Amino acid sequence: MSESKSSDPVDALLKANALVVFSATYCPYCTKVKKLLKDLGANAKIVETNVEKNGAELKKSLLAKTGRSSVPQVFVAGKFIGGGDEGPGGVAP
Repeated sequence: MSESKSSDPVDALLKANALVVFSATYCPYCTKVKKLLKDLGANAKIVETNVEKNGAELKKSLLAKTGRSSVPQVFVAGKFIGGGDEGPGGVAP
């Protein structure tokens, strides 16, 4: 019987939620993205990396997945689409 690999915290969040925003409470770009999604009525899972106990682990995993550890990072259906003002058509206006 084989043991399953330890679960990556970012992968777990992406599998459990259709829309995930990795954010920080002090980040103005994060605030902009969160406001836009709220105004659109989107049901996003917001993960504040500076508040979560495993925030450093989350940022390390984000770096491995996207090549960056800065926030915001927005994922839709498990796919990284960008941050504060990038992505298909721009995440934020």
